Amino acid sequence: MDIRVQRDSQRSGNYFQSYAVEHFQAFFKKYRFLESVNVFFRGGDQSDKSIKLMARVKGKNIFAEASAYRHDVALELAARKLQTQVEKFKTKRYNKTG
Repeated sequence: MDIRVQRDSQRSGNYFQSYAVEHFQAFFKKYRFLESVNVFFRGGDQSDKSIKLMARVKGKNIFAEASAYRHDVALELAARKLQTQVEKFKTKRYNKTG
């Protein structure tokens, strides 16, 4: 199951889709340059669940990945990694002086 979350997406679908939309709306409010986030769920029948995130920012894709015993925990871990990457992008791109 893969989910695409865009700015101002409405909560719908199953539990994971609603959870992802709700979680990433805070990212969209904080980072105006963030366009969309694709969430890829892997490992449905395995003990380790994996989440891969691909965020589209202006002119670039940013990736993050995490694994855990449940998908929602893996999503939280991957979101933290993604936030670090987005902050780095913001610092390089938008916090230039001079």
